[in-house]
Amino acid sequence: MIDFLVNLRKRNGVLYWFGCLNILLSILCIFLSILDDRTILNENAWIRPLNYYIYSCITLWSLGWLIDIINSKKYIRPVSWVLAISILIESTLVFIQAYKGEKAFLDVTSPSNLLIHKCMLLLDFTFCISVFFIVILLFVQKKMPVSQHYTWGVRKGVLIFFLFTIFGFYLNFWSDSSTQMNKQLSILSEIHWNQMSNNSRWSLMMGLASLQFIPLISNYALKKKNQVVFFSIIYFLLALLLFFSFQFNLFKI
Repeated sequence: MIDFLVNLRKRNGVLYWFGCLNILLSILCIFLSILDDRTILNENAWIRPLNYYIYSCITLWSLGWLIDIINSKKYIRPVSWVLAISILIESTLVFIQAYKGEKAFLDVTSPSNLLIHKCMLLLDFTFCISVFFIVILLFVQKKMPVSQHYTWGVRKGVLIFFLFTIFGFYLNFWSDSSTQMNKQLSILSEIHWNQMSNNSRWSLMMGLASLQFIPLISNYALKKKNQVVFFSIIYFLLALLLFFSFQFNLFKI
């Protein structure tokens, strides 16, 4: 683990340090959950921020590790800062809402909470655009410093991660334009603030986990480009099927 962190810092210092910041916030949430017995949606007020900070750290560190294969460093550094700052602002808003005892940006019954909801939408959109730019760089670059099968593992992993991020943002935007916005919970909100069923949340997480899972499988288990592409397609279809099945209540586990 130490070797990983040392190499990650060399690969992308920006995402490394902002990931560390989320680790510190998660530790703070653990202490606050012990000292503060307030509950939100039948859970301690600091549990959901804790989950969000851990997820944010994993995402930032994963992106920092993977995009090191991109040669366009003049683009990667500003993109890394955009990703880090968008997560930092969102982390701050999540912390503020937990401190206030609010349901993050799910509750839009007050002007202040509605403003936070709008800010979250803007931050999610910025995050999506940044990841999309990374996807373009990965596919445009022809010569990579790593093997072909691992290159395609990174490409497919980031691409599927981007698509499921878009699904979440779309549902978030759709709920924003609905007359029952305070009752319609977005998919991205499920990651930050667990309001819907565990099955629905984990169905989305399967798609987002492609950022870590597909590159790992491509590097250690698959040895050919065609194998990686085929595995990625199957993984994407299964995650997509699971995602929409739970969204439309087609079946329950």
